[in-house]
Amino acid sequence: MAEDVSHQPIECMSCGTVNAWMSEACRSCHAVLAEAGKPLDLSSRPPEPPESSSVDSSPSRPPLGPALTGRLGILWLVLGIGVYVASVQVGASVLQKTVLAKDPKVAAIIEKNMAAGGAQGALSEEEKALLEEHKPAIFAAILPVMLGAPLLIGFILGRLTGSLREAMWAMGIGCVLANTTAVQNVGLLFMVILSGVLTAGIGALGALPGRAWHRAIVRRKSTTAP
Repeated sequence: MAEDVSHQPIECMSCGTVNAWMSEACRSCHAVLAEAGKPLDLSSRPPEPPESSSVDSSPSRPPLGPALTGRLGILWLVLGIGVYVASVQVGASVLQKTVLAKDPKVAAIIEKNMAAGGAQGALSEEEKALLEEHKPAIFAAILPVMLGAPLLIGFILGRLTGSLREAMWAMGIGCVLANTTAVQNVGLLFMVILSGVLTAGIGALGALPGRAWHRAIVRRKSTTAP
């Protein structure tokens, strides 16, 4: 016995909208179904999934951004400045207790040279010779602060924030603040600002592997998240 298709839904030939069997015009484009429609063969279409009657109430996951910004970024910036300034104080204490304690003349020569802004002729030949004699010990005391501290602090900030910005600003501002007391003339001010720029660059270099580590963890979490 032939299947009765008279009561099957009608698909509009103009827009594809499915209409009830008794409709004469399409409910979407209002085309006349007697001329532009055909009975819908339901057996040729895959079954449509049932509509979900419940709304997913699970909380949406916050996006995992590559960097921490806003107030948290400012917090890391302030902490980085504080740690760097503290490390400079530690380095100055080590220098005082090692090189300068052995020969008090070296401290006077360094202060004299700084007051003159490193100008030529500020030191006598004897003072230059004494300063050259103690240069290896002086550099051994200050290099960990000049290079090691910005690299290490920059790495930590890059790992925590996922950016270079906090490390650069923290190291640059920290260097300027730590050497503010040494500014006695325009020449020294220029040297302090230049040191701040260089220290900011060192901090950025240290932050590069930290940022790479941070982003690798973010990518791993985003791929394993359900």
